[in-house]
Amino acid sequence: MITEYLEQCCRLLSPENYMNEDVVREFVINPNNLKSKYIVPFRKELDRNILERRFPEEKSDLIIYYITELVRVKGILPDYSMIVVDIPEHFNNLKYSDDNGDPTNLPIYKVNRHYFYVMVFYEIQKACFSFKIPFLKLCRELWFPLSVIDTEASDNYERFHQGKDPAETIPSAYERLRSDLFVKGFNELRFVKALSDPAKEKLISLLHENELPYQVAMLDYLGYFDFLTTEYGLSKNECYKRVGKLLGVAARSVKGNNLVLKDYSREDRQRYTSHRYKDQVKNDYLMLK
Repeated sequence: MITEYLEQCCRLLSPENYMNEDVVREFVINPNNLKSKYIVPFRKELDRNILERRFPEEKSDLIIYYITELVRVKGILPDYSMIVVDIPEHFNNLKYSDDNGDPTNLPIYKVNRHYFYVMVFYEIQKACFSFKIPFLKLCRELWFPLSVIDTEASDNYERFHQGKDPAETIPSAYERLRSDLFVKGFNELRFVKALSDPAKEKLISLLHENELPYQVAMLDYLGYFDFLTTEYGLSKNECYKRVGKLLGVAARSVKGNNLVLKDYSREDRQRYTSHRYKDQVKNDYLMLK
């Protein structure tokens, strides 16, 4: 088995090399070369290694090896959901200054190192999709912290789980909403913590069964928007993007419906109607307790 590019990626990611000038230069000076220099050949090498294995168990064992090697060099990485990337496969070229106003490369190194890690895992996910290997199942069996990578694509890939009918394994819209909510802090809300497990399921059903204005009104009542800003440090626009992605709608629609909940808002109340549900969501919640 050839693992030249896996080893090179691990070298770049190793916390032991964070002071290595060559490594730092890769992430800071011209990071957009990382894809062609490392990511593309990494994927070709991985595909070749998978093709050399005849049986599904052998292919899964190979992916387990790749995951464990990358876990070994992970170090401390931020939660993937805390980093909003607007342009796919685009590294951060911004310049930073320290508290004294002097130029510093440390923030850009940290962000680009993290994004490089996510991209490597994304290639593994895509390879698993192509060769029908259950990526998320393997990650869960290894207790791999999924919060440090973007697993949204793999939620779709899992329907190709070996030996199962895709129609039986595609998660329902309710299951996906439930999973995404709990991964992204919903269960930490004070109002949600106060509910029994059956009541929590009913609450998610209410969010699933109703339209966007109701959903935004309920999330606002539960304190989800405030939670994202205070606990995760997201800006308002980042919150709208997060919730939009969660609900499968445009961030602008979330923003409009969130703003009309404020009496002083000048947002179009004919277009955005969540304010009409303020009493309903409160009553629905109280009925769950």
